[in-house]
Amino acid sequence: MKMKWLMVVAALLGLGVMMSGCQCWCKCGKTSAEVKKLTTPEMLAAVADTNVTVVDARGAHDGMAMIPRAIPLSYEASDAVIATTLKDKNASIVTYCANTHCTASPQLAARLVKLGYTHVSEYPEGIAGWQKAHNQ
Repeated sequence: MKMKWLMVVAALLGLGVMMSGCQCWCKCGKTSAEVKKLTTPEMLAAVADTNVTVVDARGAHDGMAMIPRAIPLSYEASDAVIATTLKDKNASIVTYCANTHCTASPQLAARLVKLGYTHVSEYPEGIAGWQKAHNQ
């Protein structure tokens, strides 16, 4: 009886993770704690700094709002495409995606770290947080 209960709890926990949209924990091998999370004021400063590369992890889509100077690079891009797009592994890079529920940005940030990029940050608020800050 105790074993059945444990199986039910494990299944419910797995369902909760799937429904939350979190995929990074099982795909990237890195924890999100290894990538610095930027606040909106920090992101404003990063965008103003031309030495920072801003990357939209959603990739390119027609008519999609993007943060100024952002380079579209899908979190699903091949390692070769990433290397071609982001040539300097020592550059300051900030990834973002749609909002705090989107997993594209943390997945891409973790991949970049795994590929040897040394100064990777993530803006979890995404384009939604950026637009909110600029519409107040």
